[in-house]
Amino acid sequence: MKRSMALLLLCVSVSAVFAGCGGSDVTFARRGITGLAQGRYATRKMIDWTVFTALDKDIGAEYRDLANDKERLAYERSFIDNFKTAFRAQKGSLKAFYDWRFYGQRRPDVTIVAASIKEQDILFLVVIRRAYGTRKIIGIKALRVLDEDKLEEFRQEFLQ
Repeated sequence: MKRSMALLLLCVSVSAVFAGCGGSDVTFARRGITGLAQGRYATRKMIDWTVFTALDKDIGAEYRDLANDKERLAYERSFIDNFKTAFRAQKGSLKAFYDWRFYGQRRPDVTIVAASIKEQDILFLVVIRRAYGTRKIIGIKALRVLDEDKLEEFRQEFLQ
């Protein structure tokens, strides 16, 4: 009886570890992207602005150059407003994002979550860093998938 209880506890612990690495990061990424697309200012707390990259643009560099907290807050709000506006201008729909999943792990503290976008052959990546018990989005990337072999090559390079 003690042995089966210990085995059960081990299984639950292992499941919790894997869920922490993948499942909850997927939920976090999805919540963050939904918040950005809907223009929710509270989403700014989910982003590590000092190192954030969005669609190959180094947002963090611009953010670090700002003079004070007032300018940084205005920048965060502006980014969120522009993201929402661009998303709507592209006729974006959150329903188009599907198959949210754990994509890989770059380092023990950096997880990549992926979603596919219907009818556009696009792979959408959200990079999350965990530090001091909190998660922050540090990157967003969109890739057009034309060649599955090239995509796998990218995946291997991206995760290193």
